[in-house]
Amino acid sequence: MKDILQQFADVLTNDVKIVSKGFAPTITNVVTDNSIEILGSPYISVLIDGRAPTRNGATKGNPTLQEVIYSWIQKKGIQPYADKSGREVTQKSLSWIISSSIHRNGTVLYQQIKAGAKPKDTFDRILSEQRIKAFSESIGGVFATNISSDLIKDFK
Repeated sequence: MKDILQQFADVLTNDVKIVSKGFAPTITNVVTDNSIEILGSPYISVLIDGRAPTRNGATKGNPTLQEVIYSWIQKKGIQPYADKSGREVTQKSLSWIISSSIHRNGTVLYQQIKAGAKPKDTFDRILSEQRIKAFSESIGGVFATNISSDLIKDFK
């Protein structure tokens, strides 16, 4: 049974990693004889609800939001435009501009949800009732087959 759960957990974990963007390295699973748990960064909810503005007195992250954004800008090869006054904007200053806006206002997704939009269904397709039901039914078939073959062996 645990082997079957592990196979299903591995498929789910892989699917969650695909849609988890930068959080993918934090996604893991824990399987017991009768349960599956998919684990990830406690901050992964920002993919669903966005990131709220930074609260007063919040402790500095490690890495900071600005450092994470700077790394992302470099990784994606984003080249900023000159600002309205014609000054060149560096990747580092762009990361400061973006992180300052997020600290002050939250992300666009957060703002949209705050204005009444529905949260994103990032994981709903992967962890759907239909998929879990289909898995449960297939497991039931495996158990029925095993029980039947065990009964036949015992009967003989």
